[in-house]
Amino acid sequence: MLMVIFGAGASFDSALGDAGNPIDRPPLAQQLFDDRGAFNDALAKYPACRPLVGHLRDLQRHEPPPVIEDVLADFLTRSEHNVETRRQLLALRFYLREAIANQTASWMQQIAGLTHYGRLLRRIGDWRAEVGEQVVLITLNYDEMLDVALEEQLATEAPFTNVAGYVERDDWKLCKLHGSTDWIRRIRLPGLATDADNATCAIASAEALDLTAGEIVRQSLPEAVTEIDDFEVELSVPAIAVPTTGKTTFETHQSHIEAFETAVPNVDRLLLVGWRGAEQHVLTRLKAINPHYVLGIVDPHADDVFVQLESAEILQLGNGKTANVGNRSVRRYWWSSFSDLVHGNDVDEWLRIQLPTRSHYRTELELWAERRRD
Repeated sequence: MLMVIFGAGASFDSALGDAGNPIDRPPLAQQLFDDRGAFNDALAKYPACRPLVGHLRDLQRHEPPPVIEDVLADFLTRSEHNVETRRQLLALRFYLREAIANQTASWMQQIAGLTHYGRLLRRIGDWRAEVGEQVVLITLNYDEMLDVALEEQLATEAPFTNVAGYVERDDWKLCKLHGSTDWIRRIRLPGLATDADNATCAIASAEALDLTAGEIVRQSLPEAVTEIDDFEVELSVPAIAVPTTGKTTFETHQSHIEAFETAVPNVDRLLLVGWRGAEQHVLTRLKAINPHYVLGIVDPHADDVFVQLESAEILQLGNGKTANVGNRSVRRYWWSSFSDLVHGNDVDEWLRIQLPTRSHYRTELELWAERRRD
């Protein structure tokens, strides 16, 4: 089984290097609160998050700037005892959904929808048709570029009409572990109908909302509060996770978590694209991976990713726990960028490495690495 994990670096590098205006690229985590048109529009729409965004922008002027996820983790801790911060963090969810959705739409228009996601899935699809193996795609991004690419690869009518449908197929599964810009969480509260808009009511009610409760569905965010009956209303909040260090939970449908956990022990090929292994709750589950898997990393700082995996005990470079990494030669099995991955033939060779025994496994990998290095 092949598993591919996509991080923010994948969406940032999702088209050719000279495509579009660089500032219009989907942002990395550190860029989520930059001074951009789409971001400022979202800020104007949800002003309750301005205190946080203003502070985050000020911090970016520091040298070096602090890690955004660390700062937001601190705010999350404060929100346990500060109602105003709790409201601002919920407003930030609305901001992130609006900003990412609009930025992605602009980017997709500039590149005519031709993404590296689509290019990679076509190559994987050719391989999958030969071997008949299941492919499990894991994304930690909010945007819909991977969703669109998989829908186009399958070329079937509306394959993902509901959230659970992403993981119901036998050939391809797509797990969105941090939520999606087109998902909402419906939460019911006692209360009377109101003319106020949904976002305003949800943010004002943040201290009463259980953000782990309610149903996650795939639909656009409603403008109005939904009246259930004379004594109950339904509020809708974006089903996306605020990026913080030390996450311990996912913001997704339970079926996506179960599909991820069920797949891991059966994975014999793992490809990491633009993900640096920072999410501990993902790393913890990857410890159950098949001990003889083939690893591929797509990142300009691959060495840092190897060290992160080693410290998480998923990859032990020194003792040969994983058959493909008995020594530091594992560092050869990487690509510097998403563009590098999809514009060469190496990924096709990597997918087709046959590894029936440990000795043969090492031999084939080393031959492949030598060809790539030369």
